[in-house]
Amino acid sequence: MGDSPEASRLRLESLTGLRFFAALLVVLYHSLTTAHLARIPVLSALSSLGGVGVSFFFVLSGFVLTWSYKPGLARRRFYWHRFARVYPLHLLMTLVAIPLVVLGAVGWSWAVLFAALGLVQAWVPSQRYEFGMNGPSWSLSCEAFFYALLPFLAPVARGLTNRTLGRLLALLLALLVTLTALVNVLWPLQSGVALYTNPLVRVAEFAIGVGLAQAVRNGWRPPLSLPTALAVALAAYVAVSTVNADLGHHSGLFAHVPYHSLPADVAGLVTLPAFALLIAAAAASDLEGRPSLLRSGLLVRLGHWSFALYLSHLLVIRFLVLVVPADLSLLGGLAIELGTLLACVALSGLLFTFVERPAEAYLRPRARSEPPIDGRLAAVRPTSAQTQPASV
Repeated sequence: MGDSPEASRLRLESLTGLRFFAALLVVLYHSLTTAHLARIPVLSALSSLGGVGVSFFFVLSGFVLTWSYKPGLARRRFYWHRFARVYPLHLLMTLVAIPLVVLGAVGWSWAVLFAALGLVQAWVPSQRYEFGMNGPSWSLSCEAFFYALLPFLAPVARGLTNRTLGRLLALLLALLVTLTALVNVLWPLQSGVALYTNPLVRVAEFAIGVGLAQAVRNGWRPPLSLPTALAVALAAYVAVSTVNADLGHHSGLFAHVPYHSLPADVAGLVTLPAFALLIAAAAASDLEGRPSLLRSGLLVRLGHWSFALYLSHLLVIRFLVLVVPADLSLLGGLAIELGTLLACVALSGLLFTFVERPAEAYLRPRARSEPPIDGRLAAVRPTSAQTQPASV
């Protein structure tokens, strides 16, 4: 089915660069929208649906893990590799969150802590549990479920033709559309816990990534070039953000942002096809050796840091909310936002260098010499553009 061994071993570095921008979108969402750390016209509005970046991560996670999955790998070893790659930093960030949660009076309880440590918080239909402790870790709860399924999904996908894969992907998308419509019509106030944080729903996005990876492995290529796919994904995101900002009902450009006018699950569904095409186009670009700024040294390095950025940024923002005065001027808001972004990125680099990679190397000694493939919420962490055996 066109499964080229050389293609299977290629490091898809453009996906690493993309991963940084998806993480940055989530950081802007939390700093400008949910925490109200600063109010910046246009930027605050455009970041109001940054949570859709998680949809991008889930599809990308399915794609990368399927691309790098070795059929003969024992399930127990695969699961240990995932644990070594994800859990040490999650554990540290959860413990760091304790004083911030207590000081911020965000509903501390031992039950919430143990649910977060056990990565089962997304299974509890309560925002107190789902977003308790370190809020972004709810998506790791979903990822743990995805990891459990991958050794069963990947071999099945490997045996399917692209025609069958296309039909299954279309069916998954149709099911998501139907479910999202029903829940938002019948139980609109419950769409968050029923759809957005529900692992049983979000696994469809992961499965789409699995199917895309196998289709690309089989020889399929998306109809869009990488630059065109980037433009389409950006346009889709701006469109849903514009709808969310409800421009027609306010004087002045983005004068006021009704942050919850468009459900996050609906926004994620609208942008999902564009994100999936972007991921496939980035992979195809690397496979065909086309030039890509996403493979630049800086973006690849930032992509390496993006898991740490994703897990640590909300803790930085929570701390700043406690110490930064409210009602800042526009200039003050810009300064605070820029400082927040720089602090979050710098901290992520430190965490990657001194916590994440050393902890993984300790738990998984071969990781010291292997070029790592990252399935944590998203992408490849390559060390070069050479064709090397993929590791898990």
